[in-house]
Amino acid sequence: MLNLQYPGLKAHNFMKTKRKPYGLLAIDGGGSRGIIAARILQQLENVIGRPIWEIFDFGAGVSTGGLLVLSALIKRTPSSQLVSIYRDLCEKIFPSRLTRFHEYSVKTLERELKQHFGEIRMSLVDSNSPHVFVVTKKNYEPEPYLLRNYDPPDNLNTFNGKSGWLCSEAARATTAAPTFFRPLERDGNQYTDGAMGFDNPVLLLFQEVLLLLTESNTENDRGKQSFPKIDYIVSIGTGKMDDWPAPVGSAKTGVSRFIETAQLGIELITNFENSHYQMQMLAKACGNIPYFRFNPKLAQRLPLDIRKRVELNKLVDLTSDYLSNPTNGIPEQIEQLKALINSR
Repeated sequence: MLNLQYPGLKAHNFMKTKRKPYGLLAIDGGGSRGIIAARILQQLENVIGRPIWEIFDFGAGVSTGGLLVLSALIKRTPSSQLVSIYRDLCEKIFPSRLTRFHEYSVKTLERELKQHFGEIRMSLVDSNSPHVFVVTKKNYEPEPYLLRNYDPPDNLNTFNGKSGWLCSEAARATTAAPTFFRPLERDGNQYTDGAMGFDNPVLLLFQEVLLLLTESNTENDRGKQSFPKIDYIVSIGTGKMDDWPAPVGSAKTGVSRFIETAQLGIELITNFENSHYQMQMLAKACGNIPYFRFNPKLAQRLPLDIRKRVELNKLVDLTSDYLSNPTNGIPEQIEQLKALINSR
């Protein structure tokens, strides 16, 4: 449970840049389905007419979403390249494996991440650099461990974490999903995918931003608490799927039954939409902050390790239809977001 009460907060000089109010971006995990989020970023950039790193001042991602925020906000990869990068990456890092219990080799993943990010570190290179963190777990502890490109003030009770990592290492840590890739080992510690419990990082992002940006907890003239000037929050998913049916009475036995039950347990922990609904309510409670959630509905349940190009292309096409469908309100929401951005 996130604690969103901060008694005694005073003014901070942290993040006093020329860009205010702030735009927030959070991207879910989801393995290969990250190609959906990549296509959404491409659409936002196309419609708004500005690169993603100029649109958002603060970004957070977990697992495949962490890879995307590192690439789009720190490396400043044009969003037009992200979809093709995902196609190539998934084909390389998810070869056929004998059983669902065999982890994929990390050698290919590490090579591809190093090739993409080079020696780029998680740091603020100029006053226009977005603040970014990716979510991991350290030594399998339940709390999130944030890898940041900034150092929060020592007197703030923020989540534990580190800054200054190579982007390739941060991406490797946040994508180290159990049963898929072994943990990243560094300085005697093990780092894994932060998706267990935090597969939608929007609440973590909101709490971090409140801590860093809140100027005062004093009551204003209308008797309401003063909140940071957050202009908009964008949460991007990797495809909404139907709930996994509980395997009660299933005809499956043995390993198949075990895998099905384990997947159900994981999904109960990593519920993307619960975080979305909570953020929706919080945004309204905090002065009706404009909040956008982009997440197309999938026709069927899909695994995290899709590697066939034809299947990945189907996800891209589905997302394109979702983004251009005039009956679902998404094109209108993107135009509303564009207006907010252009008015800053």
